[in-house]
Amino acid sequence: YPVRWLIESLLAFQRIIAEKPSPQALTALLKKEFLLCQAKGGGTDRGIFLTGYFEPQFRASLAKTAVYRYPLYRMPPDLITLSGANGRERQTGRMENGSLVPYFTRAEIEKGQLLTGQELVYLADPVEAFILHIQGSGQIRLADGSLRRVQFAAKNGREYRSIGRVLVEKGAMRREEATMPRIVRYLKEHPEEREAVLHQNDSFVFFHWGDDSAVGPMGSLGEPLTPGRSVALDQECFPSGGLAFLTTRKPRVDAAGEIVGWEPLSRFVV
Repeated sequence: YPVRWLIESLLAFQRIIAEKPSPQALTALLKKEFLLCQAKGGGTDRGIFLTGYFEPQFRASLAKTAVYRYPLYRMPPDLITLSGANGRERQTGRMENGSLVPYFTRAEIEKGQLLTGQELVYLADPVEAFILHIQGSGQIRLADGSLRRVQFAAKNGREYRSIGRVLVEKGAMRREEATMPRIVRYLKEHPEEREAVLHQNDSFVFFHWGDDSAVGPMGSLGEPLTPGRSVALDQECFPSGGLAFLTTRKPRVDAAGEIVGWEPLSRFVV
């Protein structure tokens, strides 16, 4: 579909909701004015795999100390991303003997200390640093009490592998138990396994300082994310800024962050 169709769709939807129609009238208008396309995931009828996003906040230091010794790194100068002939396929790596080769893995970067000098900030816990890699941004509380935002800058181009799935496959927990709080607790209770588990994920993220005055983390379009309404989709399949209707379920959590139940969730998202 041409880009102008997508723009017209957003403007038409904006006009409709500005009139604040009843749910019944809204449904009728959407069926009349729009073509509704069912999204499929992975070539199956199971739909799309959905995960939640949050902006974590951790204590950190601008200088390495005995406590704060696990760095987040700036984008290294030898990291290169090339676009394919069609302008869509992208290859990320580094140059070696005149050829583009895959960039270093998480294990190679951390074990070999390959990015010394590119440190942006230091955290006290390697699991907290890993969580920032998963989320792509977060807030850093420095010793003077100031709060700064770290933002996604780039990644090494390696394939992402879920450590929750790794722990399920090794029998450490059941699939339904593989929530973020449960995974973090397992890694803290089994420090001897921590490095090996984290290094199962070859993907590695680099950061830069974000806009501390922004109301939230920045999305890929350069706009602050709106809680519950901004979604990240595979841009190989879905257009940036596209309008969508999400039908799924969301967890109910207790004060400790543990899931205690589920409830339906249906809403428009962008």
